[in-house]
Amino acid sequence: MYVSDEDYACVYYLANPFWKAVMEFAYICRARRSELINMKRNQLLERGIQLKRAKGSLDEITLLIPRLRKALKLLEDYNNGEKFEYVFGAPNVIAKKGIQMSPGQKMHKNTLDSQWQKLINRAVDEGLIDEKWHFHDLKAKGVSDHEGLVSGHKTLEAKKIYIRKTQEVQGTR
Repeated sequence: MYVSDEDYACVYYLANPFWKAVMEFAYICRARRSELINMKRNQLLERGIQLKRAKGSLDEITLLIPRLRKALKLLEDYNNGEKFEYVFGAPNVIAKKGIQMSPGQKMHKNTLDSQWQKLINRAVDEGLIDEKWHFHDLKAKGVSDHEGLVSGHKTLEAKKIYIRKTQEVQGTR
């Protein structure tokens, strides 16, 4: 499934600043959730964001653009200027069940998944989007929308998984 710009904007609208930043990093850097959960502060470079890819994909530095700078500012404001070791350390939320995580602590996969589902379910319930989509679809949207279809994958076969819309190309001269 390709996530449309409109559906992305609707979910972004509902998201708190923490999730807005997470969404932007996943989309712009074309990142998996594990790559974001494991991202440490030393990966925020002056020139860009160093993405340590998982699953044998190629690491890369995504150059800073205004949209990424804005996402970093949202995150910094959300954390009241505190810079945690993990860039996307656990947000400051009160758990209704399970283990309460301290803000900034490395987020658990299940925490990210359950909070993402709450956000997507809310967007569907409020009639903003018609169909639920997964967090990983943000990476696919980023790859599909990227000019060079960059995904970090070494093979075309692996890259094809993430290209979810028909590409427009210039005709031969």
